[in-house]
Amino acid sequence: MDEFIYSDNRYTNSITITRNSSSNTKKSNVEPPDHQAVLSDFDKVISINPDLPFVYYNRANVKLSTKNYQRAIDDYSMAIKLQPNLAEAYYNRALTLLYLNENKLACKDLSVAGELGITEAYNVIKRYCNK
Repeated sequence: MDEFIYSDNRYTNSITITRNSSSNTKKSNVEPPDHQAVLSDFDKVISINPDLPFVYYNRANVKLSTKNYQRAIDDYSMAIKLQPNLAEAYYNRALTLLYLNENKLACKDLSVAGELGITEAYNVIKRYCNK
């Protein structure tokens, strides 16, 4: 039960990107993940079966954690190519594009994400795309 409560408290529905490098969150005793090992595992899975969109999507999320933004965009794009209705990939790619000041491309992705059911995308559109 403790594990469920911990994971429920740590879960976020979407990825957010901030330019602020300082953190006001409490430090925990949890070891940070070994991103390189995780990326290596994803690479192995892709070499065995390159047609799994969620592997690319999840690898992109890890690449965001390592601040490898362009490679994350590439993986989100591949996930979208393999599964064109993967709303989360459009949304996360849009947030990454916004961070890189590619607002025009980001707004297109946000629109698609909204049409595919991520209503939060419309709030981001209102803030960044209607200028």
